[in-house]
Amino acid sequence: PDYRHLAYQFGGNLVGRAKEKAIVEGLVASLTSGDAPPSVIYIVGDAGLGKSRLAGHFQGRLTEEGIGTFRLTADSLRRTTGFFPWRQVVIGLLELRGTESVDEVVGKLSALLSDDPEALELLPLLTPVLTVAIPDTPLTAPLYGGGRADKTQAVIVALLKTFVGTEPQVLIVEDAHWFDSASWQLLERFARARPNVSITIVAAQLDRDLLPFEARLLLDRPDALTIRLEPFSRADSAELFNASLGVVESAAAIVDLVYRHAEGHPLFTAALALS
Repeated sequence: PDYRHLAYQFGGNLVGRAKEKAIVEGLVASLTSGDAPPSVIYIVGDAGLGKSRLAGHFQGRLTEEGIGTFRLTADSLRRTTGFFPWRQVVIGLLELRGTESVDEVVGKLSALLSDDPEALELLPLLTPVLTVAIPDTPLTAPLYGGGRADKTQAVIVALLKTFVGTEPQVLIVEDAHWFDSASWQLLERFARARPNVSITIVAAQLDRDLLPFEARLLLDRPDALTIRLEPFSRADSAELFNASLGVVESAAAIVDLVYRHAEGHPLFTAALALS
């Protein structure tokens, strides 16, 4: 059975994870006080340990404190499609519905980038992150390979900068283990262009030997913070089990049985409670 839907069942209350919630509070305090938070936050753990739940808790706290956040989500089925995770962000920022004509989309882009003549000449390169295909021009048609990718990254960053100001903000990157290499390159480039944006990378353990150079650059930043999720303690497992059932307390023998079988795994604990 697929129990992934259970990850968001308990609303805004993150069960357990006292240590991680304290770290989140420290990060929120840094962002609201003007202190420099880590430029990269890496939330890592095995599937089902609650990485997305913790990231959602972080985003919720940031929203409560008025700190801007936006989110990318990679897709295992599109991991070979360059820039695909960025498409949802650009479409959302442009408020595209998918019914606009090419001319309407070009009009929106031209208005946003009116102060950037170089970016205006490269609008066709935005096609991978749009709902329409902007025909190549004599300037963009000859571009191919690394040169085209570099110019594409440059114009996407130019567009993002029109939306993302210089105040402290957080970009959450979900399922980064499915990122394509072009998206990693763009993420590192955007991080350099907007150092006020803390990058939160949510992923399973990343194989550094297989990562693009730009991904390693981000993860190896001197101020990078790693939050590594481990299985629940028995106390946290009991809290989650009771929350899943909607009860205050369960018999110790039942909690012991669940903890023994689930081995502290939050997703399995919730599944056993509702089975």
